[in-house]
Amino acid sequence: MIHHDHTNWTKLESMRGLLFFIQRVEELTYPFTLDSYKSPTMSTPGLFREGLLTIANRSKDISDEKVLNQVSHIIDEIRYRLKGNWIAKNISTIEIESHLPSQPILENIDQIYRNLDMIHSELNIEHYIGYIVSEVIRLAPDSKNKYKLDFLAKEFVSLIQHQGVSREYINYMIKEFFWTDKEISSPDDFNDFCKLVFPHDHKFTVLIGGSGALVSMDKQFLRQNGIDVFKNKTVKDGETVEHLEGFSEESGHDWVCSVNVMATDYFSAITDARQIVEQAFSYFAIFNHKENLQISDKPSL
Repeated sequence: MIHHDHTNWTKLESMRGLLFFIQRVEELTYPFTLDSYKSPTMSTPGLFREGLLTIANRSKDISDEKVLNQVSHIIDEIRYRLKGNWIAKNISTIEIESHLPSQPILENIDQIYRNLDMIHSELNIEHYIGYIVSEVIRLAPDSKNKYKLDFLAKEFVSLIQHQGVSREYINYMIKEFFWTDKEISSPDDFNDFCKLVFPHDHKFTVLIGGSGALVSMDKQFLRQNGIDVFKNKTVKDGETVEHLEGFSEESGHDWVCSVNVMATDYFSAITDARQIVEQAFSYFAIFNHKENLQISDKPSL
């Protein structure tokens, strides 16, 4: 675990459990953490949704047997994740295990879909995250119950990630909220942290430096994808004039594309913007054999 100065935790002795939980969340989201230490990218409720989508989006060209084979692997993972998961058992009004197919490959695909849909409705995201928060606050003074706190940390990170919040943003917010000069005086502070990190879509405008290949793309096509392209540098009286101070130097490119995206945080916004530009150019390149597109590694908001 990463060790920090705890002087801003004014009542640390009564929050040892919360401290362990926060340290585990930070470790689970740390960029250089070993994959084996990271939390699953799919939450428990998310696995049920994955099973539903696998059935709902099945192609007519694929037999039900092949789809059921895919679903059976998801159900195996669900069974594994439900072991010791007291959260799912407490918020659900039904016996989840009894509604999971014992042999999916032999059962009716429509009935499996109905059962998964029923369980997924029981594991409401808001109720699930709310129960995690209440359990963390309840166990905040208990530094000895590390098994439960570790489980809660993994479920918390998986659930928030599955809702669209990037691992990098969770890690950044942990540091900003718990390891700065802000006073942490009560387990209820974790509830305030959750209000900040729980996903809410925001509009971002991301600037990405690019090569001249951007100019070859049709302007209307770009705008349909939420992209505008303009020249960052112009030459006037023999001198280079920069329209975006500092950005050109960081990006290493003379052309800039501005991409509007909706995202939960700025890390996700940058990732989504890069994908939009790359996908738009890949599609355009099918019909226009132009030079390869080069874009900057350091977009800016």
